[in-house]
Amino acid sequence: MDTQSNVTSTAELESQLDQIILSIEEVVPQRLRQWLTAFACSNGTTSEMLLCSALVSTSSLLGQTTLKLFVHFIAASTVPILCVDEAYSLLQRLTYQGKSTSQTSLSMERLCKCYDGDFWYVLKGTKGKRVGVTSAKLALLAFTTPQQFLESVWPKIVASKNGLAERLLFFYQRRSEDLDLEAMAENSDSLDEFSVKSLGDVFEKIYVEHNTTPALKYMLTATAKEVFFKFSKPNEDDSQGAVASPSISSGSKKYKNTLRVALNMHVLYHRLTKALALESGTTPTTITAETMQMAITFMDTLETMKGISELSCHLQKSSVGLKVGVLGEDIQKRILSLPGPFVCVRRVVRSYSSTRRPSSKAAQEAMAALQEARIGSIIKINKLVVFCKKLPTVVSPHAIAACGLTPEEYHQAFLKKDNKITVDMHETVINAHPQKDEILAFLEATE
Repeated sequence: MDTQSNVTSTAELESQLDQIILSIEEVVPQRLRQWLTAFACSNGTTSEMLLCSALVSTSSLLGQTTLKLFVHFIAASTVPILCVDEAYSLLQRLTYQGKSTSQTSLSMERLCKCYDGDFWYVLKGTKGKRVGVTSAKLALLAFTTPQQFLESVWPKIVASKNGLAERLLFFYQRRSEDLDLEAMAENSDSLDEFSVKSLGDVFEKIYVEHNTTPALKYMLTATAKEVFFKFSKPNEDDSQGAVASPSISSGSKKYKNTLRVALNMHVLYHRLTKALALESGTTPTTITAETMQMAITFMDTLETMKGISELSCHLQKSSVGLKVGVLGEDIQKRILSLPGPFVCVRRVVRSYSSTRRPSSKAAQEAMAALQEARIGSIIKINKLVVFCKKLPTVVSPHAIAACGLTPEEYHQAFLKKDNKITVDMHETVINAHPQKDEILAFLEATE
């Protein structure tokens, strides 16, 4: 934890989170991994993000299904799913303290009650008629950008100490800089080899099977119970003073979430396996040790991320120069990674998402640093500031490596056509390029 205590910015916190890897090999059966990769890539996402989404969606379809561990302890799954197109607005409203609790339709305390399946009653009309349900539950899946979440929302949720932070699962993954359309096309072709092209039918079968009367009850096998009980015992190393994985969840919430994840994995993986094999049949009501271990690994990873994210409570807002948490080195790498032999300031700035977008000044400073490293030169065409890259054949490979790229990656980016640059603009910049003749000859020779 010594290195984590030195974190002073959101960008550094993201770097810490980026080091925690959710290993698909450890949380998804081998029989499903190839399909998961093809399906995720063909839809422009990652296997990890798809898995998290599918598990929450499965949870929303299980109705009154329960997982029985003891005679007196049943971990119920959740029912309706709450869908929002902009999660940040919802999460911000959760942490807003209004003048009256009646002004807030959904609060952090209410989400805690929905997690526990508690009652939800409200008074309506002038006579104060009591309306509601005895058990309100939901499955919540929220995607948002790290900058806004870690600076504005998560610190308030953690600081509230009302139990919501303990109940939520937290997953971070750095966004890919560019959407590889070629890879999407290739994976779409490979997806044709599988019988499952959409999760719609899989989810429909899960819903039909689990919304029955009486409700389904799942149990752990004897070995699965052993695995879970071993996981639930305090680590002996912790009692001897060793540094444990950071976590802000209490034991009871962590273990309940682990059981829920195990149930969702069991149902989802079984139905996917059957669908890929074009088989039918009901889902076995016993959860194996293998599935329980995958759920534990999944939970450990997300709990570690959540523990590290608590450092966001101690961060100050990012400085004006890099107010979105983008380091100068990152901007330099982005400049060299963008397609084409030149890059303008506006193109660099707009290549970032709106919540991580650096200023034009920061982009120009990054260009100046690259010019000083003799990787290219800056030219001005009217009000347009452009960085002209050196030819891959003459640029120093050591200078390129210092920016986080291999010579081959720099070469490929140099040759790649930038679809966001108009033909007229391309001609204007090339004509003003200090290496115009060499550039044109190089591009012509490589066509």
